[in-house]
Amino acid sequence: MNKTTLFVPFLFVVACASDPNKEVKGAETEVTQSEVDSANKHDETTIKNREAQAAADREKKENRTDSNADGQKNSLDARANLADAKIKLAKEREAYSIDATARFNKAEAKAKEAKVKGAKLTGKKAADFKTAWGKYSTYRDDADGRIKKLHGSSDDAWTSDKDGTESVLSSMEKAASDVASTP
Repeated sequence: MNKTTLFVPFLFVVACASDPNKEVKGAETEVTQSEVDSANKHDETTIKNREAQAAADREKKENRTDSNADGQKNSLDARANLADAKIKLAKEREAYSIDATARFNKAEAKAKEAKVKGAKLTGKKAADFKTAWGKYSTYRDDADGRIKKLHGSSDDAWTSDKDGTESVLSSMEKAASDVASTP
């Protein structure tokens, strides 16, 4: 009986550690499952990060698209404003050119009419007329040159050229009135 009692505990120890292969496989399965879970969690995190990055990229692209659209709209608006301003300036230039030419011709006609009358003058009146005519001629030549120059004037220089023409044209008109009042 002693032999049997000894044998039972040995079998029990052998039975508890019965299959080391199963234990290794179980541990391998646990490690494998743990690695798979870890890899899945990593993949899920990577996917979430990529989705977040894609959303951020889409937002940036939309903002850029909006900015580009705003920039293009602003550029188109600026071009339209420039075109409108150029049209307005061209109309102003044409209107002023017509007005200045009409004023020049009116003063010229007034002075020529006075010259016919002045040809009959003698003495001091003839000398005063000749002085007034000389002054008128100087302003007329200057005004004529400035009016012709306005047609070729650049947009930047046109305002100052117009102001100079206006000044000389006013002086010419006054000189024509002086010539007309001399005889």
